[in-house]
Amino acid sequence: MMIFGELFTAETLRVKPRRKTGGRAVSATASEELTDDPAVLLWRRIPVILRAALIAELVCDVGNLPPGGLMLANLKFLPGVPWLLPATALWLWLFWRWMNGAWWPRTTATSRRRDLRACPSRALSGAGLSLRAASAW
Repeated sequence: MMIFGELFTAETLRVKPRRKTGGRAVSATASEELTDDPAVLLWRRIPVILRAALIAELVCDVGNLPPGGLMLANLKFLPGVPWLLPATALWLWLFWRWMNGAWWPRTTATSRRRDLRACPSRALSGAGLSLRAASAW
């Protein structure tokens, strides 16, 4: 019986790191760098569309779970004072900054900054429209 470490080794999960172009080897993409980490090699074997869906679900959960908890806390503690809105705005601002590459871990800051494709002005205009619609309701 094979254990996890023997099953997913660099030899069994081989990733082509380079391709030949004009007699010289160049890296195919930044994500295809050489690595011996079995978790990274296993992650790369998952189709890109599934990886995108998993990451999108994770980002949405991390972004939305704290405001949900804040809403329950606002209903329990001081329900007459609407402190949920500024607390949620602060959380979303901190989360946006982290997704844009701020703070820890520094090793993933460039990939987070690269993968955050939303424009801050669009996000703020969307938030303004939602606040305007909520106040009109």
